[in-house]
Amino acid sequence: MTEVDSLKSKGRRNLILGIGAIIGTSAAVKLLTTKSVSEAVMYTPNVNSGLAAGKVLSQQEILMLKEICALAIPTTDTLGAADVDVHGFIDHQLFACHGKEQQEQVKDVLNKIEKVTLQKHKINFLELNDKQQLEILNSLEQVQKEFDSHDKNNFNFLKALIIFGYYTSEVGASKELTYLGVPGGYTGSVALDSVRSAQAPTAFY
Repeated sequence: MTEVDSLKSKGRRNLILGIGAIIGTSAAVKLLTTKSVSEAVMYTPNVNSGLAAGKVLSQQEILMLKEICALAIPTTDTLGAADVDVHGFIDHQLFACHGKEQQEQVKDVLNKIEKVTLQKHKINFLELNDKQQLEILNSLEQVQKEFDSHDKNNFNFLKALIIFGYYTSEVGASKELTYLGVPGGYTGSVALDSVRSAQAPTAFY
């Protein structure tokens, strides 16, 4: 293994540890393959994401995904997930790194969210206010009413992609994740917000 390969491997391990603290190490290992990390590094945010269909998702699906990203990791004193084009990133990653089954997982959960929204509110998800959108997503997260465990599983995969996209962006990597060069030992049962800055105001994670 060359020195460059060694550094790349170390960088991936650090990324898995950082994102694994949020979505679980097992999920992070499955999501953060060498190819997916390389594609993430090469991706350039596009301010025009959502103005047209993507490589996998339709324009409507990308716009829905943008709203979900904004709710999952909102803008605070730093840019949120929608601000750094995580929705466009996810479409790119699905095309470049994931097969048909995983592409369909994302499309299926977005379509289910839209279907439930139309049944409940008679309007599209994009037309709901933030509170109504959160109610729909919380119902999905808690497997209530029209949603089932299959929908929850698909939503979990989408959430992992949102986390991956955000914390490999410049803002997420440089301002949200906390790097500790020399770990100071293990301490159990410590609140996440007391040791790192990454946090979300909803119960999605």
